[in-house]
Amino acid sequence: MAGANAQGRAMSSVEESAAEELVTHSFVLAQTGATHELQQLVDAGLSLQFKNHSGDTLLMLAAYNGHAETTQMLLDRGADPNQFNDIGQTPLAGVCFKGYPEIAIALVQSGADINLQDEKGQTALMYAAMFNQPAVVKALLELGADPEVLDARGSSAIALATSMGAEDAIQKLSAIS
Repeated sequence: MAGANAQGRAMSSVEESAAEELVTHSFVLAQTGATHELQQLVDAGLSLQFKNHSGDTLLMLAAYNGHAETTQMLLDRGADPNQFNDIGQTPLAGVCFKGYPEIAIALVQSGADINLQDEKGQTALMYAAMFNQPAVVKALLELGADPEVLDARGSSAIALATSMGAEDAIQKLSAIS
């Protein structure tokens, strides 16, 4: 936490504790899809840059837990769709793993880099392929994901899907070849 209030005055331990509780509560709201209540906090000045103990932002929690309305509200208010968490995952990679094509589309339409590579060189398309999420694979391809990108080990999305036995994703990726 910042340690100072809006007037620049040092916060007391009680004020600091209350601020920490509010931020913690905001993560619960994002994770559970409490859009209206979270929107009120964000509109009142809650930072979209706060991260929890895992480095997850409000956007990451809303997207990863499948809350399309909350995700869109955060995106509309400037949340960064390309922010990595502590394990090197972006909100787009998270929804590709979980299988939420409508949220993947919203993230890309709001500026998520569809071909952004993580520390292993893997893209959102690779995650969707590996975890056999054919609807997400289809959506990403339609949005311009590059199936020819190679990860740090030289594997493409279709090679990764093959290594995981992700038959539905393999079919979607094979259809473009």
